[in-house]
Amino acid sequence: MWAVGEFSVNITNSEYERLNSLSTCLLCDAMAELDILEGGVLSSNIKPIFITKKLIGVAYTVKAPFGNSFPVHYAIYNARKGYVLVVDTEQYSQGPYLGELMVLTAKNMGLNGLIIDGYVRDYEELIKIDFPIFAKGCIPTKPGKKREGSVNCPISCGNICINPGDVIVCDSDGILSIPRQYLDIILYKAEIKKATDDLRKEKIEDFFKDNLYNNLNKDISILMPKDIKDNL
Repeated sequence: MWAVGEFSVNITNSEYERLNSLSTCLLCDAMAELDILEGGVLSSNIKPIFITKKLIGVAYTVKAPFGNSFPVHYAIYNARKGYVLVVDTEQYSQGPYLGELMVLTAKNMGLNGLIIDGYVRDYEELIKIDFPIFAKGCIPTKPGKKREGSVNCPISCGNICINPGDVIVCDSDGILSIPRQYLDIILYKAEIKKATDDLRKEKIEDFFKDNLYNNLNKDISILMPKDIKDNL
């Protein structure tokens, strides 16, 4: 079965800048109050293949079952700038889906990065290309190319349901998928949390200023979050 959906969504420059100023931890905290499966956090089994920069973009979804790389090829050759390729392999673990040549093409087509719930290959060459890749690891075998799967349709990646157009944010802590309809409220909540955390950091630094804590018998409980202090 083969299917290609259509969508045209992107994030604004302002949304990108706001997301870039927030860690996945802050965004995850903001999502905690919303009814989102697993808080939108993809499985920790999917990791950066090498040290990479922060990755932000719109989910460009691919379902590629049974080691079949055809839909991944199709998606890359029809890519749009600013998107992140997110690949559902249906837990296939016997081989990779792409390597050096496909990643080089993806970078030059303007994709921001790649997330795959599976494997890639050509590790040494991928490092040279310097393109953000999150995957389970590397396997050197050759991918298949059967015309099956889908592009721009709902998928499951890292145990999270992801729709085309959802917002992807990745950093050293992990991978977060934000349903598009929640983006505004999550940004707002995360920015409030960041401001609160920044104030707490100032308070901590001031408390220990000049290393006088032990000499002045300061009450360290004033640094504790309220929900901790109230339960001591």
